[in-house]
Amino acid sequence: MALGLVELMNQNPLIHVTSTVVLTGIFYGAYLQMRKSFSRRLSVIPDHKKGTIQAVVITGCDSGLGYSLALYCSDLGFKVIATVLEPEGPAAERLRELGCLIYKVDYTSQNDVKQFANGIDALIRDSRDDWEIRALVNNAAVMMFGEFEWLLPKHVETHFEVNVLGPMKLTKELLPILRRDKSRLINVVSHCALEALPGLSVYSGTKSAMLGWNNALRVELGKYGVKVVAFVPGSFITESGLMRSQIKQFSEMHRSMKPEVQSFYNTGGYFDRYTDYLSAISKIPDNKPRPLENPKVYQVFDSALLDEKPNAIYKCEPMRYQMYHTLFKYLPTFMRDKLVERFMQMPAWNPSIRQVKALLTRKI
Repeated sequence: MALGLVELMNQNPLIHVTSTVVLTGIFYGAYLQMRKSFSRRLSVIPDHKKGTIQAVVITGCDSGLGYSLALYCSDLGFKVIATVLEPEGPAAERLRELGCLIYKVDYTSQNDVKQFANGIDALIRDSRDDWEIRALVNNAAVMMFGEFEWLLPKHVETHFEVNVLGPMKLTKELLPILRRDKSRLINVVSHCALEALPGLSVYSGTKSAMLGWNNALRVELGKYGVKVVAFVPGSFITESGLMRSQIKQFSEMHRSMKPEVQSFYNTGGYFDRYTDYLSAISKIPDNKPRPLENPKVYQVFDSALLDEKPNAIYKCEPMRYQMYHTLFKYLPTFMRDKLVERFMQMPAWNPSIRQVKALLTRKI
């Protein structure tokens, strides 16, 4: 019977792929359960009797994930050092009320990172208490949708300045402290680092770069007692300010196109349908910051922050994401690409036959 099954699998590649996916899922699930059972927790509540202030540094706390993690770490009893773009904004005001320390850090500024690092050095040096930086959470990021040809050079540069170079610069500045305190470095990446997605090509590239850097640092810094983990928080576009400027950016993209490029992407109303679809989900009702509602985000982050023997990566993902990303790995390329399009559910490029003929005969 076993030989017959093998022969059947050889004759039908789809059965082989399905079997591989199922077996991989079973073994991976068993591994996670075993890994979880052996994982131990660090002490959650700081020991104030010793006069030691245990702090967590979190970047990008104006809204969404950063704001939520700052609230969560404050509730755990940590002193939160939060970076924001708007130090007088509603998120910063709320965090100050809770005793968090607020610093303005713009990764596109040449001086902000250095000044922030110097500020932490001075804070620790001049304090009567002993400070211990328990973790640095590299969360700050930008993301904008749009096909690669539409993006302006400044859009691409901002992605890399904020999502890659900024965290690298800050981590480098704080590494002497992280090594001294044997801190934890948590790099917030994305599902786009695991599977690059159309419409997010540059964002996917930056998050892939972050994950590669994270994986190398995990080995480099491990020998010094600094544990490095990647955290994939899942999707919460409508609960954060990540796409607050998307409508403005679409306008910039369209204005910057050459007339012939505009004409091409206006075929069948493609550009308008694309931008209308994403503009609808990027609108935020007001500027009031709100913590993320998904409790699993906090559960997974809690493990990333506090597990004594952390995993290399922590992912908060619904079953739909798990299924798709498993299939992405094992399906043939043509099937995978179709599945990616279905996963994204973006407006389709579907010009008429007459329009296609016109496009083919037109010089671009």
